[in-house]
Amino acid sequence: MAKANSKAHKALLTHDYLGSENMDTNSRGNKNPLSSPCKATTSHKKQKGEEETDSNVSNSALLAAIEGLQKMMESFGADLKQNTLSISNIAKAVEFNSAEIQDCKEKNKQMEKQITQLKTTNEVLTKKVDNLENKASNLDRYQRKWNLRLKGLKEDKEEDTRQSVSDIIKKIQPSWKEKVNFILDSVHRIGPKNPDHPRQVIIQFTSRFYRDELWRSTKQHPTCKELNIRFAEDLTKEDREARLAVWPRVEQARKAGLKTTFKGPYAFINGQRVTP
Repeated sequence: MAKANSKAHKALLTHDYLGSENMDTNSRGNKNPLSSPCKATTSHKKQKGEEETDSNVSNSALLAAIEGLQKMMESFGADLKQNTLSISNIAKAVEFNSAEIQDCKEKNKQMEKQITQLKTTNEVLTKKVDNLENKASNLDRYQRKWNLRLKGLKEDKEEDTRQSVSDIIKKIQPSWKEKVNFILDSVHRIGPKNPDHPRQVIIQFTSRFYRDELWRSTKQHPTCKELNIRFAEDLTKEDREARLAVWPRVEQARKAGLKTTFKGPYAFINGQRVTP
C-alpha cells in the first residue's frame, strides 16, 4: 500500500501544473488545484524588418488617404466657387427682374392714369360728337323744311324736270303763273335711274310760305289724282325711320276715325304723341 502511494506521487510530480510557478491562485492567494493545465500562449515578437515594412505600408496608405482627401477638398472648393458664382448670378438676375417688375408696375400705373384720362376725354368727345350730330341733324331737318318731294312723276330721257314741275304748279296754283320761276329755287331728281320706277323729284322753294301753301293745295287736288303724283315732306333718314316705326299704330288709328298728324319724326293721335 505504501509503495503504491509513493509511485502515484512521483507520477504527479512529472506534470508542469503541479509546479508552484504554474499554479493559479484565488483571490486569497491560495493555490487553485482546478486551474487549467494548458500553458498560456505567448505573443510572437516581430522581427525588426517586419516592423519597418508595416510602418512603410501604414505611412503610404495614410499619405494616399491624405492626398485623396486633398483632391476631394479641392474639388469641393471648385464646386463651391462655381455654386457661389451661380448664386451670385441668380441674385443679380433676381435683382434685375425685381427692378424690371418695379419699372413695369410704375409704367402700369402711368398707363392706368392715361387710360382714365383717355376715358374721360373719350366721354367728353363722345358727348361733343353727339351734340354735333344732333346739331347737324337739326340743321338738315330745318333746311329740308323749304323742300317738297314729288313722287310718281313720269321720267323721260330728254325731260326738263324744272319745266315739268313748273307746269304742274301752275295747274295747282294758277295765280303763281307769273312768279313761279321766282318761287322755285332748284328742281332735280335724286337717286340712280330705275326703269321700273321713276325717280323722286326734290323741289326747293325760295320761301317756306310758298312751300307750305302748295303742299296744302296738293292734298286733294284733281291734278295730282290725274297725273297719279303725290307731294310729300322731304324728311331726313332718321325721321323717315322714326315714322316707319310708328306707322302701324297711325294707320290703325286712321281706320278707326281718329285724328293723326306728324311733326318731324313724331306722330300724334288725337294730340297725344305715340311711340312704337
